[in-house]
Amino acid sequence: MRINNSTYSDNTAVTQTMGTGLTEAALISPLATIKEASMQSAILSPAAAELDKLPEVDLGRVAEIKAALSRGEINFNASKLATLIERYHTGR
Repeated sequence: MRINNSTYSDNTAVTQTMGTGLTEAALISPLATIKEASMQSAILSPAAAELDKLPEVDLGRVAEIKAALSRGEINFNASKLATLIERYHTGR
């Protein structure tokens, strides 16, 4: 085996693809990239559909509530909120 000072080495392909976000399988085969994208789509599509069902946030109303809280017009009980969140998530 002869070793020379060639500017291209076996590591060049790996170095050039670092930081691309591609998996090793995607680097080996374009078909693997398609399969990977299809799998991500299958996973993310139901989540996206659920997000689409949620109502939009009324940012104007949020600003009004924040202002009323800062003026002391609305009472806020953090302990009660924590209890309600815990009850919601634990079913108690």
